[in-house]
Amino acid sequence: MDHLNGLSNYGAHPKAFDPEQVKPVLSNLSIIIKWYLKYKDSQTISKVRTGEEQAIGKIRIGEEQTVGKIKTEEVFKSFQIEGSFKEENIFQIIDSLSQRVKNFLLISKLEQGIRSDYQTFTSTSSPEAYRYFIYGMNAYYKRVFPTAVKLYSQAVAIDSNFTFAYINLSYAYFNLRSYEQAKKRCLKIYKKEDQMSMQQKIWPNRAYALFFETPYEEIKYVRQLQEIDDQLPLNYYSLGWIYNKLYQYDKAIPEYEKALEIYNKWGSKPVWDANYTGLGLAYHKTDQYKKDKKLYNKAELDFPDDPPLISRQAILALTEGDTISGNDYIKKYISLRKEGSASEAVIE
Repeated sequence: MDHLNGLSNYGAHPKAFDPEQVKPVLSNLSIIIKWYLKYKDSQTISKVRTGEEQAIGKIRIGEEQTVGKIKTEEVFKSFQIEGSFKEENIFQIIDSLSQRVKNFLLISKLEQGIRSDYQTFTSTSSPEAYRYFIYGMNAYYKRVFPTAVKLYSQAVAIDSNFTFAYINLSYAYFNLRSYEQAKKRCLKIYKKEDQMSMQQKIWPNRAYALFFETPYEEIKYVRQLQEIDDQLPLNYYSLGWIYNKLYQYDKAIPEYEKALEIYNKWGSKPVWDANYTGLGLAYHKTDQYKKDKKLYNKAELDFPDDPPLISRQAILALTEGDTISGNDYIKKYISLRKEGSASEAVIE
């Protein structure tokens, strides 16, 4: 890492500059990033084991000097700048690379404070766009879809190639029943498929299937996503939702249950109430009322005073002939909806 300190001695406008001295700096940046991300909460590192080599080193975050020795190094993140490596381009290359590193670290910092299932959807190099995307996700999963639309729109205004922001924007419009707007946003990102990796393409393909094809095409794409990541609850939830839409409740149940199983394994509550209400609907339609009731008792702990959940509880109570509880749930549902409409009006 000594090359970094040597380079800083030249200042911003060196009179004499050897391009060869910059190459080690560029190659060492990936090591710096890895050390930073792994040890950002520690001021001192006593021992590090990487591959077969043990190294002793120290990293002080916020200072210019970084000391360490790692020979068997796994690349955590690589950055590539294309262009001629000439003396007059050196600082432009460094500035560009520095900005990429800075953005990467800022996004990594943002990811520390969010749910792990949100982190799957980082497809932007803009921290500001990603910040609006996170806010949009929070609004979306609270079912405040008008606010989600605004926040996702701000994200794509900053980064017009932000795949997941566009997809979620189309879903937010879909939940508002603004179907033409939803289709418009879906098509906008779908037409940029040639700029995406093979894995990333599956997400807009799934959205396209929702708006322009059949549920069976949706299932095909979600199954592909499952093959890539079989521990992402969203994929199982999505299959449950699609099977419910097809009235294939027996197939929906194991998908919803698997999503909840993963959340339990994480020690985390589901991202939103629909993980419970969707499964509850499937239980109800297959006459599994005991499972339905048990599920809602658990759901109440994660999502207290939740209108969609309370509406399912009202339906279950009335189905079982408990009109007193059913009417109580209905009154509570109406009251919460009125409160929600008032608070949403303040937000808007």
